[in-house]
Amino acid sequence: ASNVILMSYCCHLRGLLLSNRQGLGYLLYNLFSIYAFTCSTSNFRAQAFQSSRHYFRHNSYNTVLLLRMASSAAGSKKISPSAERNKGPIWNILETKVFPKFVKNEKLNVLEIAAGAGVHSEHFCTNLLQMEGFLGKEKEFQWYPTDPDESSRLSIVAYYEENKNVLKNILKPPFPLTLGANGSMEQDIADCIPESSLDVIICINMIHISPWEATIGLMKTAGRY
Repeated sequence: ASNVILMSYCCHLRGLLLSNRQGLGYLLYNLFSIYAFTCSTSNFRAQAFQSSRHYFRHNSYNTVLLLRMASSAAGSKKISPSAERNKGPIWNILETKVFPKFVKNEKLNVLEIAAGAGVHSEHFCTNLLQMEGFLGKEKEFQWYPTDPDESSRLSIVAYYEENKNVLKNILKPPFPLTLGANGSMEQDIADCIPESSLDVIICINMIHISPWEATIGLMKTAGRY
């Protein structure tokens, strides 16, 4: 089963809690809702997505796709001040609490939902490769960034292009993933992820700005993998 990391509010919480008491109530509501749905994931018995060629597993296809996207991504890099502010604190949690559990794994498959501009994707992948226990294993890492917004996906590619010598073996081409009440609304997602189940699903800054159905879909997606 996947490990779901729900960092919906993360570093924005500090400013919100300091600004007014309503922030505390909002936080408690979100934490309760997340807890309730996390506890209910065992009730989901979703069928696996239909599998076909799984062409994203082939490096040759990845290279060609990234080259095509890179030609469209020129000048598409987005700046995200909030992601720049919280990437460090979030990485501290991933580095100390999450990824050490997978040091002995032969492979590590990570799905990033609502990846946004690509700030987190680039930062986390770069630092993961420097973690003790992961050095020299970059070919065993698979990081799959997703976002429903095309301009965000092109921005992810732009970040990749700036650091492709480091990221070429780990950061995979971004693909669209839109969450609804039944999970992913895209029918071909099975072609974009590995056959084996995912080890980690990361979703940052999505729950508090999206319809409630997206949160339900997040839990169902985690249950499938």
